[in-house]
Amino acid sequence: MIRFSLKQIVREGDKGEILGCLKEIASAQPMDDYQIDDLLVKSYFILEETHLKEFVELLYDLLVHMRDPRNVIVLLLKNNTSDTLPLFIYKFIYFVMKNYDFKFNGFYEKLMKSDFIDEESLYFLATVLHNNDDLSASFMRDVVKKLLSRSLETSSQVGLDILYTILFILRSNPVLYSFILEERSMLEMHLESIEEIASVARMIKREAENKKNRVKFVNIASMKYPKIKC
Repeated sequence: MIRFSLKQIVREGDKGEILGCLKEIASAQPMDDYQIDDLLVKSYFILEETHLKEFVELLYDLLVHMRDPRNVIVLLLKNNTSDTLPLFIYKFIYFVMKNYDFKFNGFYEKLMKSDFIDEESLYFLATVLHNNDDLSASFMRDVVKKLLSRSLETSSQVGLDILYTILFILRSNPVLYSFILEERSMLEMHLESIEEIASVARMIKREAENKKNRVKFVNIASMKYPKIKC
């Protein structure tokens, strides 16, 4: 059985063999009398950082073979002591939180230490803040303030991406519209920018000033970042 051969492979410490065996397990049916929690922990330390992304990507399909998915989360958090984590780790932890109803103290605060400057990370942030009852209004205000400030410090396309993310966050959390009006000076700087950026800034301002102008239904799946025309 591939599960039992993993024990031998882990003992031998062959990284390629470990990954290959984990891939086989990921595609196999779970067994009630066999979990791989301990073997995953040992595999993690053998594979090390060079194989971390591949290891984490396999974890989505390996969760059903585990006794307690929290074991691997603790592993990832304890052994990544920097202020921020790679985006693929944040995504996996959030997946476990939502699908297994787990709570991990400090996850959102740690996430917000990241620098959101590309579409993938911004889209993930928008996903996290969409209909999330775990987050307070004050926390989300801090997120929007950080993004708004960052949007003024970066390139035009990144600034546009950030501003569009802010628009989506506001639409997902209408309570934040009043806050954006408090930061009117930063928003109005964008009104003097190129048309693509100014257009999004006008939408934000228009929706913040009048409830009737707001979008009633917000769908994360329909979120598509605009591009600056050459």
